Amino acid sequence: MKILLISLPRTGSNSLMKRYANQYNLEMIGEPFHNKQIEKYKDFDWEKNDNFIMKTIIDQLPFNETDTLNFWYQFHQIFDQTILLSRRDLVSCAESLAFASYYDNEGYWFKKYSWVETPNLDIIHNYVIFLNDMMNKLKNKLNKNIIYYEEIFDQDSPERLRINKRKNNKLF
Repeated sequence: MKILLISLPRTGSNSLMKRYANQYNLEMIGEPFHNKQIEKYKDFDWEKNDNFIMKTIIDQLPFNETDTLNFWYQFHQIFDQTILLSRRDLVSCAESLAFASYYDNEGYWFKKYSWVETPNLDIIHNYVIFLNDMMNKLKNKLNKNIIYYEEIFDQDSPERLRINKRKNNKLF
């Protein structure tokens, strides 16, 4: 099984990828087109390899690609399943991304923190809106629904995915 997870940043995509990988015994491939990962996956044969979940951010593309929508439309066809993941609350998404990127050297990408406004918030908010618009265009091009962070990581729901020490077999 090959699963493609295309997301906006700060939407729980790593947690969702890990959940699928554990449930279906899949290899995890995280952001292979990110500039820090591209060398690692440059010779990976996406069509030949099987049994993995690939998680990416919507605007991360191989160096030779420039048309985001067309690339993901073509690329998604080699996967058994494609998941689009976003966030309804784009302000919270932008705040989380702004904070994590501003304090990048302190490692806030994967740990809890107390948010304070950062100088990059306006720029990041515009970026998140741009990515969300792109995600909606991709949704239409692929004829797929978008899954939202708030639907699967609802803090008030006993069925949310991020519950420590609780087994939850529900994957939409």
